[in-house]
Amino acid sequence: MNNFLKSTAFNCLHLGHLVVRKDYTIEEKMKCLKFWTNSYGQRNLWATLPRSGQHWLELMMNVAYDITNGGTGYYGYVNGNWRVACFGNRITVDAYDWGSAVKYDPDEMGKFIFHTHQPYYKLVNWKKNKMHTMILIRNIYDQAKSFVRYQGMDQDDFIKAGYIDRTIDFCNSWERFVEKYGAFIIFYEEMVNFPVSLLYEISGYFDMKLSIESINKAVKLCTKEKMRGKIPKELQHSNMRVTPDEWRFEFSNKNKEIIRKKIKRKLKYNFGYEY
Repeated sequence: MNNFLKSTAFNCLHLGHLVVRKDYTIEEKMKCLKFWTNSYGQRNLWATLPRSGQHWLELMMNVAYDITNGGTGYYGYVNGNWRVACFGNRITVDAYDWGSAVKYDPDEMGKFIFHTHQPYYKLVNWKKNKMHTMILIRNIYDQAKSFVRYQGMDQDDFIKAGYIDRTIDFCNSWERFVEKYGAFIIFYEEMVNFPVSLLYEISGYFDMKLSIESINKAVKLCTKEKMRGKIPKELQHSNMRVTPDEWRFEFSNKNKEIIRKKIKRKLKYNFGYEY
Protein backbone atom coordinates (compact mmCIF):
# COMPACT_ATOMS: atom_id res chain seq x y z
CA MET A 1 0.00 0.00 0.00
CA ASN A 2 1.47 3.39 -0.98
CA ASN A 3 1.85 6.50 1.19
CA PHE A 4 -1.33 8.12 -0.16
CA LEU A 5 -3.61 5.21 0.66
CA LYS A 6 -2.02 4.64 4.07
CA SER A 7 -2.18 8.35 4.83
CA THR A 8 -5.86 8.56 3.88
CA ALA A 9 -6.66 5.57 6.08
CA PHE A 10 -4.82 7.04 9.10
CA ASN A 11 -6.43 10.46 8.61
CA CYS A 12 -9.89 8.92 8.65
CA LEU A 13 -9.05 6.74 11.64
CA HIS A 14 -7.61 9.57 13.75
CA LEU A 15 -10.26 12.11 12.83
CA GLY A 16 -12.93 9.59 13.80
CA HIS A 17 -11.12 8.92 17.06
CA LEU A 18 -10.90 12.66 17.75
CA VAL A 19 -14.67 13.03 17.44
CA VAL A 20 -15.36 10.39 20.10
CA ARG A 21 -12.55 11.32 22.53
CA LYS A 22 -13.89 12.13 26.00
CA ASP A 23 -10.68 13.69 27.35
CA TYR A 24 -10.92 16.70 25.00
CA THR A 25 -13.53 19.43 25.27
CA ILE A 26 -15.43 20.69 22.23
CA GLU A 27 -13.17 23.74 22.17
CA GLU A 28 -10.05 21.54 22.22
CA LYS A 29 -11.42 19.37 19.44
CA MET A 30 -11.98 22.46 17.32
CA LYS A 31 -8.38 23.48 17.95
CA CYS A 32 -7.27 20.04 16.77
CA LEU A 33 -9.31 20.37 13.59
CA LYS A 34 -7.84 23.80 12.95
CA PHE A 35 -4.37 22.39 13.48
CA TRP A 36 -5.16 19.49 11.12
CA THR A 37 -6.17 21.85 8.32
CA ASN A 38 -3.22 24.28 8.44
CA SER A 39 -0.58 23.23 11.04
CA TYR A 40 -1.29 26.59 12.72
CA GLY A 41 0.51 28.20 9.79
CA GLN A 42 3.85 26.62 10.73
CA ARG A 43 5.73 24.83 7.94
CA ASN A 44 8.87 23.45 9.60
CA LEU A 45 9.01 19.70 10.22
CA TRP A 46 11.76 17.46 11.51
CA ALA A 47 11.41 13.67 11.12
CA THR A 48 13.94 11.59 13.02
CA LEU A 49 14.67 7.91 13.34
CA PRO A 50 14.81 7.08 17.09
CA ARG A 51 18.36 6.87 18.47
CA SER A 52 19.79 8.89 15.60
CA GLY A 53 21.04 11.85 17.65
CA GLN A 54 17.83 13.91 17.82
CA HIS A 55 18.29 15.20 21.38
CA TRP A 56 21.95 16.06 20.83
CA LEU A 57 21.24 17.97 17.63
CA GLU A 58 18.20 19.69 19.14
CA LEU A 59 20.29 20.81 22.12
CA MET A 60 23.03 22.25 19.88
CA MET A 61 20.40 24.09 17.85
CA ASN A 62 18.81 25.57 20.99
CA VAL A 63 22.15 26.52 22.56
CA ALA A 64 23.32 28.22 19.35
CA TYR A 65 19.98 30.02 19.06
CA ASP A 66 20.23 31.21 22.66
CA ILE A 67 23.78 32.55 22.16
CA THR A 68 22.86 34.23 18.87
CA ASN A 69 20.04 36.04 20.67
CA GLY A 70 22.14 37.30 23.56
CA GLY A 71 22.02 34.34 25.95
CA THR A 72 24.89 32.43 27.54
CA GLY A 73 24.00 29.02 26.11
CA TYR A 74 23.68 27.57 29.60
CA TYR A 75 21.51 24.46 29.80
CA GLY A 76 20.47 21.95 32.43
CA TYR A 77 19.03 18.45 32.66
CA VAL A 78 15.31 18.60 33.46
CA ASN A 79 12.81 15.71 33.52
CA GLY A 80 15.01 13.38 31.49
CA ASN A 81 16.17 15.86 28.85
CA TRP A 82 18.49 18.83 28.35
CA ARG A 83 16.86 22.25 28.40
CA VAL A 84 18.33 25.67 27.65
CA ALA A 85 17.97 27.77 30.79
CA CYS A 86 16.50 30.78 29.00
CA PHE A 87 13.35 29.29 27.47
CA GLY A 88 12.65 32.58 25.71
CA ASN A 89 15.70 32.06 23.52
CA ARG A 90 15.22 28.68 21.94
CA ILE A 91 13.88 26.98 18.87
CA THR A 92 10.71 25.32 20.11
CA VAL A 93 10.39 21.71 19.02
CA ASP A 94 7.22 19.77 19.76
CA ALA A 95 5.29 16.78 18.50
CA TYR A 96 3.42 17.07 15.21
CA ASP A 97 0.15 15.77 16.65
CA TRP A 98 -3.05 16.64 18.55
CA GLY A 99 -1.09 17.26 21.75
CA SER A 100 0.61 20.33 20.27
CA ALA A 101 -2.71 21.53 18.89
CA VAL A 102 -4.24 21.54 22.38
CA LYS A 103 -1.15 22.85 24.17
CA TYR A 104 -0.43 25.87 21.95
CA ASP A 105 -2.28 28.69 20.28
CA PRO A 106 -0.94 29.92 16.92
CA ASP A 107 0.28 33.22 18.35
CA GLU A 108 2.26 31.41 21.08
CA MET A 109 4.48 29.44 18.77
CA GLY A 110 7.07 31.95 17.60
CA LYS A 111 9.88 30.13 15.80
CA PHE A 112 8.56 26.60 15.76
CA ILE A 113 9.81 23.29 14.38
CA PHE A 114 7.50 20.31 14.63
CA HIS A 115 8.97 16.88 15.28
CA THR A 116 7.96 13.28 14.64
CA HIS A 117 9.37 9.75 14.96
CA GLN A 118 6.46 8.46 12.88
CA PRO A 119 6.51 7.32 9.27
CA TYR A 120 5.10 9.94 6.91
CA TYR A 121 1.73 8.28 6.36
CA LYS A 122 0.93 8.24 10.09
CA LEU A 123 1.10 12.03 10.43
CA VAL A 124 -2.42 13.34 10.85
CA ASN A 125 -2.34 16.68 9.08
CA TRP A 126 -3.74 17.99 5.83
CA LYS A 127 -0.64 20.15 5.18
CA LYS A 128 2.04 17.55 5.86
CA ASN A 129 3.10 17.37 2.22
CA LYS A 130 3.60 21.16 2.26
CA MET A 131 6.00 21.13 5.20
CA HIS A 132 9.58 22.37 4.97
CA THR A 133 11.00 18.99 6.02
CA MET A 134 14.32 17.81 7.43
CA ILE A 135 14.98 14.08 8.00
CA LEU A 136 17.58 12.66 10.40
CA ILE A 137 18.62 9.11 9.54
CA ARG A 138 21.16 6.53 10.72
CA ASN A 139 22.57 3.15 9.69
CA ILE A 140 19.91 0.61 10.68
CA TYR A 141 22.33 -1.79 12.40
CA ASP A 142 23.91 0.97 14.53
CA GLN A 143 20.52 2.45 15.33
CA ALA A 144 19.22 -0.95 16.43
CA LYS A 145 22.18 -1.56 18.75
CA SER A 146 21.76 1.88 20.33
CA PHE A 147 18.04 1.28 20.76
CA VAL A 148 18.61 -2.04 22.56
CA ARG A 149 20.92 -0.35 25.04
CA TYR A 150 18.66 2.66 25.53
CA GLN A 151 15.61 0.49 26.24
CA GLY A 152 17.58 -2.00 28.34
CA MET A 153 16.03 -4.78 26.27
CA ASP A 154 17.04 -8.34 25.69
CA GLN A 155 18.05 -8.54 22.03
CA ASP A 156 15.72 -11.47 21.35
CA ASP A 157 12.80 -9.46 22.73
CA PHE A 158 13.86 -6.55 20.53
CA ILE A 159 13.67 -8.74 17.44
CA LYS A 160 10.33 -10.29 18.44
CA ALA A 161 8.78 -6.87 19.15
CA GLY A 162 9.23 -5.85 15.52
CA TYR A 163 11.40 -2.76 16.06
CA ILE A 164 13.41 -3.47 12.92
CA ASP A 165 10.18 -3.58 10.91
CA ARG A 166 9.22 -0.14 12.29
CA THR A 167 12.61 1.29 11.35
CA ILE A 168 12.29 -0.09 7.83
CA ASP A 169 8.77 1.35 7.57
CA PHE A 170 10.10 4.77 8.63
CA CYS A 171 12.85 4.66 6.00
CA ASN A 172 10.56 3.47 3.20
CA SER A 173 7.85 6.03 3.85
CA TRP A 174 10.12 9.05 4.23
CA GLU A 175 12.28 8.33 1.22
CA ARG A 176 9.11 8.02 -0.86
CA PHE A 177 8.22 11.47 0.51
CA VAL A 178 11.67 12.77 -0.48
CA GLU A 179 11.26 11.47 -4.03
CA LYS A 180 7.94 13.24 -4.43
CA TYR A 181 8.30 16.45 -2.41
CA GLY A 182 11.98 16.85 -1.52
CA ALA A 183 13.59 17.32 1.91
CA PHE A 184 16.89 18.09 3.63
CA ILE A 185 18.44 14.76 4.69
CA ILE A 186 20.87 14.59 7.61
CA PHE A 187 22.98 11.54 8.35
CA TYR A 188 23.95 10.74 11.94
CA GLU A 189 27.48 9.87 10.85
CA GLU A 190 27.85 13.28 9.18
CA MET A 191 26.57 15.00 12.31
CA VAL A 192 29.17 13.24 14.48
CA ASN A 193 32.06 14.13 12.18
CA PHE A 194 31.05 17.60 10.98
CA PRO A 195 28.65 19.16 13.51
CA VAL A 196 29.64 22.80 12.84
CA SER A 197 29.09 22.73 9.08
CA LEU A 198 25.89 20.71 9.51
CA LEU A 199 24.44 23.17 12.03
CA TYR A 200 25.24 26.01 9.66
CA GLU A 201 23.32 24.24 6.87
CA ILE A 202 20.37 23.59 9.20
CA SER A 203 20.36 27.25 10.22
CA GLY A 204 20.02 28.25 6.60
CA TYR A 205 17.41 25.62 5.84
CA PHE A 206 15.10 26.69 8.68
CA ASP A 207 16.08 30.37 8.46
CA MET A 208 17.30 30.34 12.06
CA LYS A 209 19.95 32.99 11.41
CA LEU A 210 22.52 31.38 13.72
CA SER A 211 25.92 33.07 13.77
CA ILE A 212 28.95 30.91 13.04
CA GLU A 213 30.39 32.01 16.40
CA SER A 214 27.31 30.76 18.24
CA ILE A 215 27.45 27.45 16.37
CA ASN A 216 31.09 26.88 17.28
CA LYS A 217 30.34 27.66 20.94
CA ALA A 218 27.29 25.38 20.94
CA VAL A 219 29.27 22.43 19.60
CA LYS A 220 31.91 22.93 22.30
CA LEU A 221 29.24 23.20 25.01
CA CYS A 222 27.40 20.07 23.89
CA THR A 223 30.05 17.34 23.90
CA LYS A 224 29.15 13.95 25.34
CA GLU A 225 31.21 14.66 28.44
CA LYS A 226 29.53 18.00 29.13
CA MET A 227 26.05 16.65 28.45
CA ARG A 228 26.69 13.71 30.78
CA GLY A 229 28.03 16.13 33.38
CA LYS A 230 24.59 17.80 33.53
CA ILE A 231 22.99 14.53 34.64
CA PRO A 232 22.88 14.03 38.43
CA LYS A 233 25.75 11.77 39.52
CA GLU A 234 23.41 9.18 40.99
CA LEU A 235 21.75 8.79 37.58
CA GLN A 236 24.81 8.87 35.32
CA HIS A 237 25.50 5.15 35.49
CA SER A 238 21.97 4.10 34.57
CA ASN A 239 21.11 6.99 32.22
CA MET A 240 20.90 5.85 28.61
CA ARG A 241 20.61 9.24 26.88
CA VAL A 242 24.36 9.48 26.23
CA THR A 243 26.07 6.29 25.06
CA PRO A 244 29.55 5.91 26.61
CA ASP A 245 32.36 5.71 24.04
CA GLU A 246 33.61 2.49 25.63
CA TRP A 247 30.23 0.75 25.30
CA ARG A 248 30.23 -2.21 22.93
CA PHE A 249 27.38 -4.47 21.83
CA GLU A 250 26.81 -6.90 18.99
CA PHE A 251 23.77 -8.91 18.00
CA SER A 252 24.10 -12.68 18.02
CA ASN A 253 24.73 -14.32 14.67
CA LYS A 254 21.15 -15.58 14.69
CA ASN A 255 19.71 -12.11 15.21
CA LYS A 256 22.12 -10.53 12.73
CA GLU A 257 20.78 -12.94 10.12
CA ILE A 258 17.17 -12.12 11.01
CA ILE A 259 17.90 -8.39 10.64
CA ARG A 260 19.77 -8.97 7.38
CA LYS A 261 16.86 -10.92 5.90
CA LYS A 262 14.30 -8.31 6.98
CA ILE A 263 16.35 -5.54 5.39
CA LYS A 264 16.82 -7.52 2.17
CA ARG A 265 13.13 -8.41 1.94
CA LYS A 266 11.42 -5.23 3.15
CA LEU A 267 13.74 -2.23 2.75
CA LYS A 268 12.93 -0.49 -0.54
CA TYR A 269 14.76 2.79 0.16
CA ASN A 270 18.13 2.71 1.92
CA PHE A 271 19.03 6.44 1.98
CA GLY A 272 22.36 5.52 0.40
CA TYR A 273 23.47 3.05 3.07
CA GLU A 274 24.83 -0.34 2.01
CA TYR A 275 23.54 -3.32 3.97
